[in-house]
Amino acid sequence: MKNQNQNPKPQRQKYTPEQRENARRYYLRGLYLPEISKIMDIPVRTLEKWQSAEKWTLIKECPEIKKRAYDLRKSGNTVKQVSDILNISPTTIWRYCNDARNEKR
Repeated sequence: MKNQNQNPKPQRQKYTPEQRENARRYYLRGLYLPEISKIMDIPVRTLEKWQSAEKWTLIKECPEIKKRAYDLRKSGNTVKQVSDILNISPTTIWRYCNDARNEKR
């Protein structure tokens, strides 16, 4: 007779709401899921599930934030200053402003 405890099923990792929120913040600041995975030691697949369930991409691509970034940049602020004001990565601010400039053409 086989022993039932030879190959126990691995326990699923439990994550706190704070970890989930921190991952979302990293994502909204412009980090990619593999980068967040390394920083927080959370599997990319888990992050993908959270991203999908909470629609992180829709939050990130909010047109109001893009417009605000472009307006702040147009008013004379540097990309770094706009990044600090909106709490979004400088790369994302640059991309938002570049997209807005291209749309105006």
